Amino acid sequence: MIQNQPLRVKSGLPWWLWAMLILATIVIGAGVIFSSVPDDPKQLYEQSLTEFSESDKEKFATSVARLAKFPEYASHVKLLEGMHASVQNRDPRALELFDEAIENPEIKPLVLQKIGSVKTRLGDYKGAITAYEEAIQLAPASANQSRVLLARLYYAVGALALAENTLNDVTKTEPENKDARAMLGRLKLDLNRHAEAVADYSAILSTPGDFAAASPAVVDGYTRCLLETKDTEKLKEISQNHMNLLEDMGLKAAVQLQLDDIDSIRTALAEAVQSDMAGPDVKIAASKIALAAGDLRDAENFLDDCLQMMPRDLGVLKTAVEVYEKTNQPEKQAIAQKNLDQIGDLESQFKKARLAITGNIDDANGRYELGRLSIELGRYPDGQKWFSIATAIDPEMAPKCIAAAEAAYTRFGLLVPFTIPDSTEASAIEKPAVETPENQKTEANEESPKSADGGDAAVEKTEQSKVEETPSGSEPQKEEQRP
Repeated sequence: MIQNQPLRVKSGLPWWLWAMLILATIVIGAGVIFSSVPDDPKQLYEQSLTEFSESDKEKFATSVARLAKFPEYASHVKLLEGMHASVQNRDPRALELFDEAIENPEIKPLVLQKIGSVKTRLGDYKGAITAYEEAIQLAPASANQSRVLLARLYYAVGALALAENTLNDVTKTEPENKDARAMLGRLKLDLNRHAEAVADYSAILSTPGDFAAASPAVVDGYTRCLLETKDTEKLKEISQNHMNLLEDMGLKAAVQLQLDDIDSIRTALAEAVQSDMAGPDVKIAASKIALAAGDLRDAENFLDDCLQMMPRDLGVLKTAVEVYEKTNQPEKQAIAQKNLDQIGDLESQFKKARLAITGNIDDANGRYELGRLSIELGRYPDGQKWFSIATAIDPEMAPKCIAAAEAAYTRFGLLVPFTIPDSTEASAIEKPAVETPENQKTEANEESPKSADGGDAAVEKTEQSKVEETPSGSEPQKEEQRP
């Protein structure tokens, strides 16, 4: 009987083993041939930029090392090394490397853009602006990223008109540029141009996917504009589909109040209020919700806490007037209204001062005035920021800004204290409220560039040093009450 035998070649090895050996030989040969082909330096450079943007450190280092073998790409290597030094906060070294790369006309616009970013971080605003403007001039058709960075710098130092003009240049060629539209929305929200801001935000928030990909700041700004324009339909969409994207509990409550749907937020708000970390925004929202629900005692109790933490906040004082009216306390209502009127006047002065500097980057005194008004309004971090910017623009302003920053540690309460004879209300309302810098609101998501010495230290003073200057056993002197 003849048995079936596997097919064999003359050597006696099975055919499939021969096939594997041949395949392995082909693979090895291809690898040898591929490795012997010289690198394409242009491709390596582009690859390095991609790996840098993706934060792939190992691959980036390998690609730069391979690119360094090409002498004609030495300036490209310097640029890449400078970018790497910059993300490691080695700014002086980054500038040295960029200076070595800047003479190559092929990459000069990108080098200037990177120089602008480093100088912005160092507080050299004029140097940064010069670098960005030159980058735009050299390659206007491909300079939108430099324009966005320049606009961000203008915005940070209060030059809102210059920022808007620069961003409009971006949207002319890229109508859906997300960075430009988001910044335009934020800028117009700050200027109370809410309907225009909604249009900018809508350009990048047209689908559920857009909302999911958007930053919390974008969804926050968009929602605030909808509240100001009272766009009920779009607020319903926020409430039904995107509430989880809002991080501010107070903003969530405002949406539900606008929609006259407080039941859906009361439980979550009640839980938030019980937290030891509950801030004034949560408590003022709780006070408004309680007032809308007719729970007057809770509304007043939450308000008491807010007056302690934020006695110069416009929203808190508006709520105070409403609460005292509903609880039939005309004396307190009148005092709350006096505070509201005076804070409203300070807010008007602040807006006027901000508009005065919107078209320039040189007015250090204008920035100082914004810092002073921010302190008066109880927004201590904002005050420190404006003092820092004023000092960076004009170093001779430093003594004046330092003195004003130190004075900020004098604790401000209500402009008109609640001193009502024979009152039976809780002492938390009767006493002049005390606030701390940590509890104050800041202007939304403004990123301030650092001062020229690398930080805000020129205008900051620690609580510890303040205590050391205070005589033992005495409290820091309080500001005289205003009429």
